[in-house]
Formats: sequence, C-alpha cells, structure tokens
Amino acid sequence: MVKITREDLPFGGAGNVINQSGVALGCFSMEEVAVLHEPLTRQLAEVGARIDGFCVCPHHPTAGQGGYGQFCNCRKVEPGLLLQAAREHGVDLERSCMIGDKESYIETGERAGCTPLLVLSGYGRTTTQTVSSQRARRFVDLKAAADYICALTRQGCTFSPGNKGSLYD
Repeated sequence: MVKITREDLPFGGAGNVINQSGVALGCFSMEEVAVLHEPLTRQLAEVGARIDGFCVCPHHPTAGQGGYGQFCNCRKVEPGLLLQAAREHGVDLERSCMIGDKESYIETGERAGCTPLLVLSGYGRTTTQTVSSQRARRFVDLKAAADYICALTRQGCTFSPGNKGSLYD
C-alpha cells in the first residue's frame, strides 16, 4: 500500500479509471467492482486523503454478456473514462496526469491530453521497451510519481502534454 497523507496532496484530488472486462465476461458484477473500491477509499480516508471518483469500463471488445460485449470509447486506450471524469468532477485534463505501468495507460493519457507518467513497478520495466522517455516521464513506483506531482503542485507548476522527461532511465 502506498502511504500518502493529506499533506502530500496539495492539489484538488485524485481519481481512478479502470478497465474491468470481467463484468462483460460474467466473472463479477458492477456491484462487486464497487465493493472492491471500498478498502482503498477507507484506507485513504484514514490518512486524510481521498479518491474523488472511480470511473469503470465494464466492456469487452470481442466477448461479453448483458450488453457489455462491445467496442466502446471508455476502454483504455480510448480516452472516454478520462473525458467522463473531466465532465463529472471538473477535471482539467491538460493539467492532469495519467499514471500507469502499461503502454495503454500512456496512450490513453496522450489521447486525453494528460501528461503520461510511467511507473516501473508491475509491468513498467517491460513497458520501457516500447514507451520512450520522450513519451512519458518514468518513476520507480506509484509513490515516486505521486511525490513528483505533489512537489510540482506545491511549487505552483502545472502539467501539460509537453512536460516530459525521465528521472529513472
């Protein structure tokens, strides 16, 4: 678990966008997905932080049931979930970051106009083979990416798609 306190979050808030094709495949329901978010929400609240919203894509492009088996604009790499978050929560995507460990996160952020950040944990080390440091700034883990965002925000800096580079090559 990444520990981030309220003091670490000088910016407006945070959101979570996630593909959950298991809904389309009948592995679990949207209600069960919501239950999975409760521990994270609770743990963040215990340290004075929050997730402003969860945007979930329940679709699968080639299989599925209950109307969920379809191509959609909300499944990463399409920017639909980020656009939804922008509408629902007043997010300025040009001043936002998309953090992930796969190229699909980086491309989604690019398509939405966010600054993409690549974390090297999870699939990130493999992803460095296909995502150049010119496309996404690199961080050892989620905490390092969050620290970077917080530091820039405290300094009054804003993000833009051109604000790239690499800390960990």
